[in-house]
Amino acid sequence: ATATNIINAAASIAAANTYASTLSTGVAALSTRVVSLSTSVQTLSAAVQSLTPRPVFGTGAAGVINSASGTFATVATPMTAAAAIGATTITVGSSTGFFVAAEILIIVLQGTNAGQYEFAFIAGISGTTVTLQAGLTRAYAPSGTTKVAVQFVPHYFNYIVPAGSTVSAPPYSAATGVGGIIAFRVFEVLTVSGTISANGAGFAGGLAARSPNSFAGASPQGASVQQLTNNGGGGGAGGECCYSSATCPTDTLGTHGAGGGYGTAGSIFTTSGTCNTRSTACTGCTPVVPTCLAFAASITAGTTYGTASLSSNIFLGSGGGGFGMENSVSTSPATVGGAGGGIIMIFARNAFIDGQITSNGAAGVTGASGDTGGAGGGSGGSVLLAAGALNGIDNFAKATGGAGGAAGGTYCTTVGGAGGVGRIQVDFGTRNSIDYSLIVSSTFSTPPPGSSSDLI
Repeated sequence: ATATNIINAAASIAAANTYASTLSTGVAALSTRVVSLSTSVQTLSAAVQSLTPRPVFGTGAAGVINSASGTFATVATPMTAAAAIGATTITVGSSTGFFVAAEILIIVLQGTNAGQYEFAFIAGISGTTVTLQAGLTRAYAPSGTTKVAVQFVPHYFNYIVPAGSTVSAPPYSAATGVGGIIAFRVFEVLTVSGTISANGAGFAGGLAARSPNSFAGASPQGASVQQLTNNGGGGGAGGECCYSSATCPTDTLGTHGAGGGYGTAGSIFTTSGTCNTRSTACTGCTPVVPTCLAFAASITAGTTYGTASLSSNIFLGSGGGGFGMENSVSTSPATVGGAGGGIIMIFARNAFIDGQITSNGAAGVTGASGDTGGAGGGSGGSVLLAAGALNGIDNFAKATGGAGGAAGGTYCTTVGGAGGVGRIQVDFGTRNSIDYSLIVSSTFSTPPPGSSSDLI
């Protein structure tokens, strides 16, 4: 019996060892499957991330917005350090308001490579360092003169601007280097019965001043500067000039400012007026005050920049030039040139527009109550709309230039120069019978380009 028990025990032990071995093999196999599953999850996650930037119309994560009048709500901050092509991190002034998986717009607003932009998605945030899901396709080098903005791009499910409501772009700030932009995506339906506006949200117009002259408008080429000639797109400024041969400072006038340019050049003046022809020099002026005729001949309007396509480069509109100030007017500078239009970028699967999408330049200010010409108007800005299906009224998009300011007195009747038009691009998969030739003050070809394979 003892021998039998021993044999049975040995068999039990052998069976237990076999079971343990089988169990160990099963655990090992399960572990392998867990590792394989983990790898598959990582691969799937990477695949999802790689697909995230692709939907033209976004995810709809921001829900349905029925917008009342007010400033477009977004988050924008300056880029504060250079980033090379292929870089997967950028440094910003503040990451507050950003979050993982959010889309951002990176754009050079002023300075070297102004106009270039791209969209990116956030993979991680640590302080002011933002990690991107994919490397940059363009290089960025922010500096004191080159302004690079990083702005959150919301993905709405539906976005509605009811009749009577106006959604406005926050104005561009020279101090922070951000602002002036409305950019969003709509997963299903964009309805605009009111107005989406970036009017006057672009670069500021020039200040008014006396001797030697006022300030040209700001532009993508640079900040406002005290000069008669244009500042790239910024309209040239007027200055204090002689009206007659009387002893200074009793007989001086202030010449007009010129319009800003973008899609087309601004105009030097709208109406020449009397002070543009005055050729008599003043006596006893220190420093010497030029004749009004000489001053007027030196003022130049803002030039064109960019191209008709807004698919890879897009710009703010430029400011108009300030008018000069004659002897009886306070010398305290004031911004009198009209600001340029801002930037609007909208991507919607379906767009129903019986309202307006506008990025117009602001008008120049009327000349001072002494005897000065008017200030220059700002140029129109940019409107980029891409829709899978587009239904809208004629003339729904505008990027007109601001009017020149009226003259301020009887001895100088020169009306400031008007701003040039901006640029508009409308892409669509299908559309209704909109007469696109009636979309005014733009520089795109008629009809605009459309490709259903790209948009749906």
